[in-house]
Amino acid sequence: WAKNKYGRGPTGKAIRSGQPVVVQNFKNDSSVVPWHHAAQKFNILSSIALPLKVENKVIGALNIYSQYQQNLDQRELELLQELAANLSFGLQNLKLKKEKERTEQNLALSHEKYKTLFNRVPVGLYIFSPDKNIFEVNQYLLKMTGFKSIEELKKFMNKHRSLSLDGETFQKTLNEKGAVYDHETQWRTKDGKFIWVKENAVAVKDENGKILYIEGSAEDITARKEAELALQEQQKMYSTIVNMAQEGIWLVDAKARTTFVNPKMAAMLGYDVEEMLGKSYFDFVHKKNLKQAKEYWHKQLQSQNVQHKLCFKRKDGRELWGLVSSASLLDTEFKSVLKMVVDITEIRIIHQQLEQTNRQLMEILESSSAVLYSLAWQNNRPVFVHITPNVERLFGYQPEELLNNPDFWQEKVHPDDLPELLGKMPLLQIPGKYNFEYRIRHKDGHYLWVFNEIRVTPGTENPKTKITCVWIDITERRKLEMQFLRSQRMESLGALAGGIAHDLNNILTPILLATEVLRFKAKGAGIERVVSMVEESTHRGKELVQQILSFARGAEGEHKAVQVKHLIGEITKVVKQTFPKNIQFSASVPKDLWPVLADATQLNQVLMNLCVNARDAMPEGGQLKIIAENIEFDKHYTMMHGEAKPGPYIKISVIDSGTGIPRHIIDKIFDPFFTTKEKGKGTGLGLSTVHTIVKNHGGFMNVYSEPNKGTTFNVYLPAQKSAVLTEQKEETQDLTGQGQTILVVDDEQAIREIISNTLIENGYQVITAADGAEAVSLFAQNKEKIDLMLTDISMPFMDGPATIRAVRKIKPEIKIIAMSGRAHKVEVEHGENIKLLIKPFTAVTLLKNLKEMFQKK
Repeated sequence: WAKNKYGRGPTGKAIRSGQPVVVQNFKNDSSVVPWHHAAQKFNILSSIALPLKVENKVIGALNIYSQYQQNLDQRELELLQELAANLSFGLQNLKLKKEKERTEQNLALSHEKYKTLFNRVPVGLYIFSPDKNIFEVNQYLLKMTGFKSIEELKKFMNKHRSLSLDGETFQKTLNEKGAVYDHETQWRTKDGKFIWVKENAVAVKDENGKILYIEGSAEDITARKEAELALQEQQKMYSTIVNMAQEGIWLVDAKARTTFVNPKMAAMLGYDVEEMLGKSYFDFVHKKNLKQAKEYWHKQLQSQNVQHKLCFKRKDGRELWGLVSSASLLDTEFKSVLKMVVDITEIRIIHQQLEQTNRQLMEILESSSAVLYSLAWQNNRPVFVHITPNVERLFGYQPEELLNNPDFWQEKVHPDDLPELLGKMPLLQIPGKYNFEYRIRHKDGHYLWVFNEIRVTPGTENPKTKITCVWIDITERRKLEMQFLRSQRMESLGALAGGIAHDLNNILTPILLATEVLRFKAKGAGIERVVSMVEESTHRGKELVQQILSFARGAEGEHKAVQVKHLIGEITKVVKQTFPKNIQFSASVPKDLWPVLADATQLNQVLMNLCVNARDAMPEGGQLKIIAENIEFDKHYTMMHGEAKPGPYIKISVIDSGTGIPRHIIDKIFDPFFTTKEKGKGTGLGLSTVHTIVKNHGGFMNVYSEPNKGTTFNVYLPAQKSAVLTEQKEETQDLTGQGQTILVVDDEQAIREIISNTLIENGYQVITAADGAEAVSLFAQNKEKIDLMLTDISMPFMDGPATIRAVRKIKPEIKIIAMSGRAHKVEVEHGENIKLLIKPFTAVTLLKNLKEMFQKK
C-alpha cells in the first residue's frame, strides 16, 4: 500500500479504503498492470481483495484469485467479507495468545528478578495490608530486626501492632497524606533493643480512599545516628571548651570578616558576641598597629602563620594587647583563619614597669654614691685590688690612684678617725661582717663621712680570705643628725618659750584689762598718757610673745584684715634706717592694694627675713625693691600652678641685684636648717619659717635667680576684697550684759579679779573659781543659774579641758569661752557653743566675745 505502482493495486486500495476491491478481468484492468506477467503465468483472470479489520482497524488484506472472470453478486460479496472478518478474528486471537504467553514468560522472569532484588537490596522492604492478609518483607528487614521468618515477625507485630516506637503518629500521617518520607524513628528488635531507621512509605488506596496495602522501606541508620550523637556530644564538649576557654578564639573568613568568636574574645574587647559577627577583623585593631596587622594577614593568606603581638581597640576605647596565634584552615583552597588571642595587657604593663624599674636601677647604680671595692692582704696590710669607677665621683680620685696603694688609709683617713680604724684592721683577716664610719679626704681637700661595710669570707685558694667592701657617702646623714640635735634643742627652746609665753600672757592680761578700768575711772591728760603708754607696752609685749611662739613652735597668730601697704611702709623705715647706705631701696605699692586676712606680725617677719637675706646677698651694695600688686587667677592659671586657687591674690615681690642662688641648691633653700652662710652666721631657719608662714596663710611662693644677677622672691597671698567694706560698715554696738551669770575660772587671782570687775561693771553677774575642781562644784550647785563659763586652759590639778568635759556632762548646752596664753586649738569634745580667747585681751575683746556667744542660738 505504498505510494508507488504496486501500492496502487487492489490490495493497497483495500487496505487504504477498508473496502473490498474486485478485479473482474486482469487483461482489461489498468490497476493490475504490474501483475500481468504473474497473472498469465498462473492463469489468473480475476481477483478480490478483502480488508482484514480488528476493532475497525485494518490490519491487512485477504486476496482471492480465480482463473475465471467473476461477476460477484451482493450475497457472494457479503459471504467473502464475513470470511475475511472471521479470518481477522482468528488472526487476532492467535496474536493475543502469543502475547499472553510472552507476557506470562516476562512476568515470571520479572517476578523472579523482583524477588531476588527484594531480598538482596540492603534496605528493609515491606508490603502489608492493614488486616495483615498481605504481609511481605525482605530478608534484610528480618536481619535488621533479628527475626528468622516472616511468620515470627508477623506474630510480633500482631502483639505490638508496630515495630516503630511512634507507630501511631506514623500511621496517622500516612492516613492523612498518603505517604511518609524520610521519617526517622526507632524500631524494636526481637531481642528488645532499639535501632534507628529512616522510613519511607506509600499507602495504596482504592477508588474510595480505603488503604489496600502499604509499601515501604526502612534504612538502618543506627550507626549514623550513633555517630551523630557522638558528634553532637563532641561538639557540645568542644563548645563548652571553647566557651570556657580563657583565651579568645576568633574565626575569620577569606575576606577577614568575623564568622565566630567565643564569649571570652568578645568580653576581652568589651562587646557582645553578636556585635562582632560579620565585622572586619581590622575594625577591632588599633590604628597604630593596623599596618602591622595587615602584613601578618597577607602572610596568613599564604599559609604563613606567625605568632605575634598586636594592639586591639576595646569598645570603650582602651587598648588591649594580645598575643595572637593563627592557623589557616584549608580544603582545596583558602577557607578561613582561626586565631587564638591571649590577653597580655597586664603582662605588658608589668613588663614595661620591670623595664622601667631596671632602667631606674641601672641609673641608680650608675649615679649611686656607693663605691664597691675589694681588698687583699699584702705584707700584712690591706691593699686595693678592685674598685668601681664611681670612686672618682665620690672622692675625686681615679681608681688607679687607689689600686695597689698600701698607704691609702694613712694618707686619706681623717687623723681623728685613723687610730680607731687601724686598730680594727686585723679583724679583716677573720671571716665575718664589719661596719665602720669615718672620714676620708676628698681630692679637693674637704672631708666626707663614709659608712664602710666589709664582708670577709673564706677563700677557696690564696689568699685565704676574700674581702669585699662598700663605701657609702653618709655626709648628709651626719649633717641631718646634727640638724636633728639642733631641732631637739629648738624643741626644748619651744617648750620653754611656750611656758614663758603662757606665764607672760597671764601677767599681761590683768595689766591690759586694768588699763581700760584706769582710763574709765581716772581723768586728766597726764593719767591718760600714762595709761596709753602702759597699754601700748602691753600690746608690744603681747606681740613679742606671739613672735617668740611663732619662731620657736610655729604657732598660728590671730588672722585679721591687714593692709599690706602699711607693713611695707614699716619695713621701708627699718631698711632705710638700718641697712648699709650702699644698698638702694625702693618700694612700689598701689593705693588700692587689696587687704588680706593675716597675722600682721608674721607677715612683717616674712618681709623682714626676705629683705635681710637680700642684704646679705649684696655685701658690696646693690638695689633692693619691694613691689606689690593685685592679681586675679583664673582656672587656666591654677591648672598650671597646683598651689594656686581661682580668685584674687596680692603679689609681693622682693627683688635684689645680689650674688644669686646657684641652680644646684635652689631646690633646697626652703629646707629646715639649710644655709650657705658661714658657721655661726646662719641657722637655716629663715626661709623655712617664711615658707611655713606663707603656706599657713593659704598662699604660696616661688623664686627666680641667676648667679651674679640677683634673685626675686614672689609671695602670693589670698586677698579679701570685701574686708575693707566690712570695716567701714562696722558700727559701735552695745556690749553690756543683760544680767547673765558668768562662771569665771582661773588660777591667777589678779586675772579673776580684773575680769570679775569688768563683767560686773558691764551688766553681768559673776561667780569665781580658783581651779577646775572648785568650778565643777560651783557649777553643779548653780547649773540653772550659770549662763556661760569663762575658763583658763592651763591650770594645776584639774585643767581647762577636763573642767569643760565635766560641766558638759552636767549641762551639755552650756556656752563656754576658753582662755589661753598659747595660740592652739582646745583639745576637748565640743560642739558649736565654745570659743577660744587668746591672752592677753582687752575688755572690749572680752565683751565682744561674750556678746557673740549670747547672740548665738
